[in-house]
Amino acid sequence: MGTYRQALCPVCGTAHGMEVTEIIPGKPHMVLNRRNFWERTKDSDPNKPFGVIQEVGRGRGRSFKIKGYFSPREDEDGFFPLIKERLLQAVKEWLAKGWITEEEVRELL
Repeated sequence: MGTYRQALCPVCGTAHGMEVTEIIPGKPHMVLNRRNFWERTKDSDPNKPFGVIQEVGRGRGRSFKIKGYFSPREDEDGFFPLIKERLLQAVKEWLAKGWITEEEVRELL
């Protein structure tokens, strides 16, 4: 029996590992290529918006059309303070575990 390893996001807790990027058409079990999910997060756009506004309920294959974006100042649902608090907690946890150093955090800032 095989195993599958994933890393947990320190902020939201979702898990990601290797993902299939290419299969033989019609044979999804025949994997031709994989990549590490976390590789694509390295190129995250620093200018991306905080949140997205989507239209829902338009039918199968047409739901979740992007209507716009919003900033932390426009956050009507209170997401920003909770995400900010969790992000800072995650940094503190990783410091305590020795997974990152204070020097790395200072260098980033």
